[in-house]
Amino acid sequence: MLAQGRRWWWQAGLMGLVLLVCWSRIAIGVHWPLDVLVGAALGWAIALFCVRRQWPAWPAAWTPSLLRGLGLVLLLYSGWKLWSQSPNEAYVLFNLLTSLTALQLLRPKKNGA
Repeated sequence: MLAQGRRWWWQAGLMGLVLLVCWSRIAIGVHWPLDVLVGAALGWAIALFCVRRQWPAWPAAWTPSLLRGLGLVLLLYSGWKLWSQSPNEAYVLFNLLTSLTALQLLRPKKNGA
């Protein structure tokens, strides 16, 4: 849903991020491959349903504020998790990718969106 209406490289980057998160869940042993595939398929189906139905229907002006709020929450949470625990490599990678995604959401857009 974040990639909707973006350039191809933005969509490819988000897809790569999704694949890294899926792989990390398997690599650190917290999920089986089938769990990850079912979760990814379910997430994709829900996103597709929401995009096609234009649901939930909130005013378009709310979207940038909601995305920035999500970015701030993600940034604060991933920073806190990195600061408070002694993480392994996959944990650090996951939280750094989350932080980068959050910073991208918080970045001001050229067109004011």
